[in-house]
Formats: sequence, structure tokens, C-alpha cells
Amino acid sequence: MSWKEQEAFQNRVLSRLDSMQSTLNRVGFKLNFLINRAVTMAKELDDLTREVEENNSVIDGAIVLLANLSQMIPDAQNDPAKLAALASSLDSKSNALAEAVAANTPAAPTSTPAPEPPA
Repeated sequence: MSWKEQEAFQNRVLSRLDSMQSTLNRVGFKLNFLINRAVTMAKELDDLTREVEENNSVIDGAIVLLANLSQMIPDAQNDPAKLAALASSLDSKSNALAEAVAANTPAAPTSTPAPEPPA
């Protein structure tokens, strides 16, 4: 192989290596993008899981209240003072439940699409 042939071969090899390096850089960039997106999604899932647990606690409390209420009404049906106290208690608990639901209801999310990685 002549000197010019060797030089041409080396130039082709270097050009191909440059192309491979460019491709690896793009793959690395996309991989970093995907890793960052996965981390964000994991945090969002943790937040959602926490909110569901909080809401389940409120729901469980409402179930207990309703179960107790179904027994309190028959117990107080012949006592006007008990019925008035029960109505007052129910109003108070209804307000507390409404406040708890409102406090644990996140604001409607704004719809922003996830950024796309460059091609």
C-alpha cells in the first residue's frame, strides 16, 4: 500500500470514528434525557401515592362517621334534645369533611406535554 493509499485509508477511518463519536454523543444525550424523565416520573408517582393515602384516610373517616350516624339516629329518635345535638354534630362533621376533601384535592394540573428529546 502506497503512502497516499495509507493516508486515504486513515482519513476514512478517522472520518468513520468521528461519525461514531457523534452518534455516541447523541445516544448519551438521549439516555440522560430518559433518566431525568424517569426520575421525575418516580417523584410524581411518590406524590400521587401519598395523596391517595391521605384521601383514603379521609374516606375511611367518612365511612366511620356514616356508620356511627346510622346508629345514632334511631337511638335519638324519641329525644328532641339528642336529635338537635346530633343535627348540630352532623353539620359540624359535614363542614369538617368538606374542608378535608377540599384540602386534599389538588388543583387541576395544567396540561404541559413532556419535552421531546432532540432527534
